[in-house]
Amino acid sequence: MSYSIDFNEVNGVIQVAYAGKVTLAERRQAVEEVCAEYGPRRPLRILVDVSELEMVMSLDEQKSFGEFLASRPELVDARVAVLYGKEHGLTPSLAQGKSQNPNIIVDLVAFNHGYRLAQFLSLQLAAEWLMK
Repeated sequence: MSYSIDFNEVNGVIQVAYAGKVTLAERRQAVEEVCAEYGPRRPLRILVDVSELEMVMSLDEQKSFGEFLASRPELVDARVAVLYGKEHGLTPSLAQGKSQNPNIIVDLVAFNHGYRLAQFLSLQLAAEWLMK
């Protein structure tokens, strides 16, 4: 599996981490799992770690996934922090000056459809924003 889902009992943050090549079907499956398991919690606080993600979805798939995220009723009042860097040192791609979020199209489409998210290079800043 190219993603993991963990729940922090102390602060109530759900962490979804993607690594490597993740298909649209896998991304949708991760969202379905989060919604099924944690949907009733309010407000949902989700940390999506895409720092190890290799984007393989087509542009149309990325747009479709962004729309899918924004359409989920369980996520309507969620706070979502997208982490695309590492706090304690940069990922190899960031070290080479490639600080682009691999999830940028998904994030922009979801945000433009009302999905509440922010993008971060720092885990500490993402955690602080989630707890506001």
